[in-house]
Amino acid sequence: MIERFRFLILFLFVFSYVSASDDYGWLEVYNPVWKSQSRNSSESMPCGGGDIGMNVWVENDEIFLYLSRSGVFDENCIFPKLGRVRLSLSPNPFKDGKFRQELKLKEGYVEIESVQPGNKRTVISIWADVYSPVVEVSVSSDTETVLTATYETWRDKVL
Repeated sequence: MIERFRFLILFLFVFSYVSASDDYGWLEVYNPVWKSQSRNSSESMPCGGGDIGMNVWVENDEIFLYLSRSGVFDENCIFPKLGRVRLSLSPNPFKDGKFRQELKLKEGYVEIESVQPGNKRTVISIWADVYSPVVEVSVSSDTETVLTATYETWRDKVL
């Protein structure tokens, strides 16, 4: 009986050490990566934090986000998307560029990358702030880039 107790204590000590020292680097092998743009929202990547949720995808050289927030219900007690955000970049980094979209599970964000001829690289990172209901977008580019964000709603009147 004492041997079993010693083994249990040793097992719990080793398990807690391994759990505490784990940096979740093993998650990186499970990051979904897409090499082409989506056809529509059905091929979106989920992303979120706190009480904000998003579906993120790139379609026809534009970035789209469906937004949701916990606790929001419509008149039918359904949990709807709040609307869509369309992000356009000028000059367009996706035209003739090598496309890559990755969901970074460990860090909790979507990274969209385009490398154009001449190794001109553009990286767009999208994440939700877990401490406030805010979606953040970061653009890093080798060329001067203008980002235009447009909010689109399909709920323009109260029923």
